Amino acid sequence: MNSEHPVATWLTHRVSYGETDAMNVVYYAEYFHLFERARNEYIRELGMTYKQVEERGLYLPVREAQARYRCPLRYDDLIHIKAVISDWRRASLLFEYEIYNEDKTVMSTTGSTLHACVNAQGKPVPVPGWLRLHLQPVYGDPAGVVQTRRTVGVRLAASGEGGRDADMRSPAAEN
Repeated sequence: MNSEHPVATWLTHRVSYGETDAMNVVYYAEYFHLFERARNEYIRELGMTYKQVEERGLYLPVREAQARYRCPLRYDDLIHIKAVISDWRRASLLFEYEIYNEDKTVMSTTGSTLHACVNAQGKPVPVPGWLRLHLQPVYGDPAGVVQTRRTVGVRLAASGEGGRDADMRSPAAEN
């Protein structure tokens, strides 16, 4: 993953028996379910749920999905899935993923999903400003607190330091 994006979500998951195939390894398509779980947690940790995104009339269907399997995962393995948005485009965004073993010493899988931004009719739309405000991190502090452009803007507006620009960062201002 690109080091320019230091804020990521880590999702811990124990591999269930139902996720494995006859060879006792995680079935290849299950990795995309793991990516989805980590992606949803990423969105949630940055202050919004995917359900809330859809309630605002925006959908993020997967346009492309890729996975590179480096070593197998097996039933009952405790794994950690790292997710981050690595690229914002005009009408899409790219998530990248890494899956590690229990002590995070071995990377077993890397992957990515490219998501189009579409409206309720399935028509492509530009990435809305409110989505960027919620999901584009500014930085993470040493204590692990994630600060997004939204939380920084709200804090500035509340303190009176941000003026009109800070008020415009609020998602309510865009409705």
